[in-house]
Amino acid sequence: MCSNPFLQGKKEFWCFYLSEKWNIEKKIDNASLFIASEGGYKAYINGRVIGFGNAQPGGDYGNCESLKYKFFEKYNIADYLIQGENVISVRVCL
Repeated sequence: MCSNPFLQGKKEFWCFYLSEKWNIEKKIDNASLFIASEGGYKAYINGRVIGFGNAQPGGDYGNCESLKYKFFEKYNIADYLIQGENVISVRVCL
């Protein structure tokens, strides 16, 4: 039995869309995005897909217990950034 009260007896899933805008004054040569998710995700910068995936293996997902540590992915995003306004968006499905 899952201990998460939001998941008990439910077979549907939820998707969340997160977005943030910011300005860059000059071209950036080195930038990384670190992302962790307990569900599937797809990340975009300026409308271009930079990465996607699911929760990484490890731990006991069958009992719905959270892990004491999180897995993450690292993406080099410098080539996706432009001078001026930039937008990062992430879709996460649980």
